[in-house]
Amino acid sequence: MNPLEQYIEPDWKITRLSESQKVEYGFPADENWVIVDYKTNCYGNISKKHRPWLLSEWEEAIKRGYYME
Repeated sequence: MNPLEQYIEPDWKITRLSESQKVEYGFPADENWVIVDYKTNCYGNISKKHRPWLLSEWEEAIKRGYYME
């Protein structure tokens, strides 16, 4: 299956992970991880998402307006 463009809807909420949360999730402590609540639009299919992102990857996706999934 080919990856599709997931366009990020304008209304999203970002929460930084604390050091203890990073350990709980198993993420490296030296990286900036965030949890993002957001909606995507893929060919008219609107989906709610709640997932962790590296802050740099999220900022890049926001700048582009979409990410591939």
